[in-house]
Amino acid sequence: MISTLVLPTGLLYAGLLLLWLWIALEDLRTRQVSLAALLLNIVMGLAVGALVQQQHWLDLGIGAVISYGIGDLLYKGGRQYALWQRQRLALDVPTPFGKADVWVLCGLGATFGVLGGLQACLLGLLIGGVVALCKWCLTANKRQRWRVTFAYTPSLLIAGCITLWQGPALIIWLMGG
Repeated sequence: MISTLVLPTGLLYAGLLLLWLWIALEDLRTRQVSLAALLLNIVMGLAVGALVQQQHWLDLGIGAVISYGIGDLLYKGGRQYALWQRQRLALDVPTPFGKADVWVLCGLGATFGVLGGLQACLLGLLIGGVVALCKWCLTANKRQRWRVTFAYTPSLLIAGCITLWQGPALIIWLMGG
């Protein structure tokens, strides 16, 4: 889906990719992402989706809402899991999915619309799950395994890059189209 790098299309794509890189590095370094960067992600995503990919603004808005809803369900489920582990095993288990991840998913939905947002969400969860499983298996201390944390945002943004490059072809293929 990435067209040739011509002005202003190339500048919008390059700006969005640089913002994604900055968000991923900030999340890896500090495990926190500023709200300004997350809101800029949504605004730039809407600009790329509407101006460059020429999708209808309603599709982009619905994609943002659906992606935010999926992320919010994952965030609340992770908080419930952490609370359950604290009560059951007396372990201080960190929340696996943070609010920044929810806003990143919202930005991906705003960039790609409904189908692309679903694809980016599913790919991000798959990539993040593989990374989490590898990190969990490599943890030597069995008691420490439940405390293993990692930054989920880079996995989501890698999925966004794949979707930006490939388009929603994978989700269309999965739906039998």
